[in-house]
Amino acid sequence: MLAPLVLLFAAAHYRVYPDLEYSHSGAASLKLDVHIPQGPGPFPAVILVHGGGWTAGHKTVNFVKDLFPVLDQTGMAWFTIDYRLAPQHPYPAALEDVEAAVAWVKENARQYKVNPKRIALMGESAGGHLVNLAGARNRVGVAAVVCFYGPIGMLVFAQQFEPQPPNKSMAAFLPSALGTTRQRRFSPTPHRIPG
Repeated sequence: MLAPLVLLFAAAHYRVYPDLEYSHSGAASLKLDVHIPQGPGPFPAVILVHGGGWTAGHKTVNFVKDLFPVLDQTGMAWFTIDYRLAPQHPYPAALEDVEAAVAWVKENARQYKVNPKRIALMGESAGGHLVNLAGARNRVGVAAVVCFYGPIGMLVFAQQFEPQPPNKSMAAFLPSALGTTRQRRFSPTPHRIPG
């Protein structure tokens, strides 16, 4: 009985700003939810990226919702984002959206009491792949990446579906027919930063 009370207490110390637009691409308005702890800050921050096979899901989908009470206990600011989905928006749309979310958090760091040098990306499944790739490319400068069961080596991942990906939506994001050059670009491993 004590655990639910602790979670309620922790969540009550957060201010939530839902459905803020962080980017606009064509007809797509990309939104995020902001969760800010009480206090002066600046706080380290986490940007949570949902999974769904790159083709489904949203910022409050059930398989990332279990992380919400955990994040509410950290004392960190945290954000959960939507991103463009395949097949309507093939690679690199989702990756660009993750990077745009990081840029938005940095641009709005003062307003939401975030330390822009202490931003981590966290994702699960396809979201894990996206955060790994964004972190490995290092175009937006994040302090850390946390991946829950996301594919890393996309060449190996694609081989398990040969001769064809499992469905048209997956093929839109992971087109085996385009060969290893494009699949390497999907993969965080070739982007590793020495050191």
